[in-house]
Amino acid sequence: MGMGFLHAQYTQIPDPGFEQFLINEGIDTEQVLDGQVLTSDINTIAQLEIVEPEPNFADLTGIEDFVSLEELFIGFTELTSLNLSENTNLAAIFCILNPELEHINFNGTEALELAYIFQNSLTSLDVSTNHQLVDLWAYQNQISDINLGENENLIDLVLDENLINDIDVTGLVNLIGFGGNDNLITELDLTQNSSLERLLMNSNQLTSLDIRNGNNTLITDFIATNNPDLQCILVDDAAYSTANWPDIDATTTFVETEAACDALSVNDAVLKQDIRVFPNPATSFFVLASPYHTIQNVALYDLQGKQVKTFEQEEVDTPRFDVSELPGGVYFIAMEVEGRQMVKKLVVKR
Repeated sequence: MGMGFLHAQYTQIPDPGFEQFLINEGIDTEQVLDGQVLTSDINTIAQLEIVEPEPNFADLTGIEDFVSLEELFIGFTELTSLNLSENTNLAAIFCILNPELEHINFNGTEALELAYIFQNSLTSLDVSTNHQLVDLWAYQNQISDINLGENENLIDLVLDENLINDIDVTGLVNLIGFGGNDNLITELDLTQNSSLERLLMNSNQLTSLDIRNGNNTLITDFIATNNPDLQCILVDDAAYSTANWPDIDATTTFVETEAACDALSVNDAVLKQDIRVFPNPATSFFVLASPYHTIQNVALYDLQGKQVKTFEQEEVDTPRFDVSELPGGVYFIAMEVEGRQMVKKLVVKR
């Protein structure tokens, strides 16, 4: 009769700092700093929290045998790279303030739903295979190369304060919120993102921004300031966007077609700045002032785009415009200036 022997399986942990962390946490049951742990000590762990470990460490080799890992919290380490390709059950990662961390391998983590990766030093990010991803926050890194793929479940994307120049979000068809402030983005196509409600693109290098997704009225939070080379923003309805999205540069104009953008001249930016509305808010009247241009055909519209008042040319020439009979609210002043149509926002206060 033969005798069988059961040999324990071990996982190599080459970084003594990481193994010491596992000993300190009571995960390494052998409690011996010998470069390995029993695989059975780690392969059932569902949640791992590594925050400011003592001693610190730079290598997380061995994490691949945490095969049941669902949530990983990691911060204040000296890691330079992180390979999660074997952690196929990982659903959430919180990776914060690892100043040396330049790369994370997400290939294989198809179960990933939440990724909060901020204040590290990532230079690239590829989540093109993470089709369950819902939230991705990767702000305050140094990302210049990013691949988002066609993540149809992604609804919230925050990439502020990186070095991104080129980005493709056309495959993110259910995207609701997109924050890309303080990057180097030059062109952005949002025509396929018909669920978009929030767009924050302050301080980029935009020259082209197309938001004609057929559903612009969903967007309630819009910022595209400090993009000095952005002459036009292509939208579904220029009057609506002008009325509801005030946070653009004075040199930027909402238009509906490329032809309308082409028709704008360099002087339009100066023209837009020259027209002044005061008092604003107004109670009984407002004044339109421009020292250089002739204003004609002035009319007021409400938020629904309905014309509520027109003004005779003698009122335009005065130029004092009576609004004493209008209820309080937000209106748009449509006018013709030097043969061009212009819209300014007016608040009537009661």
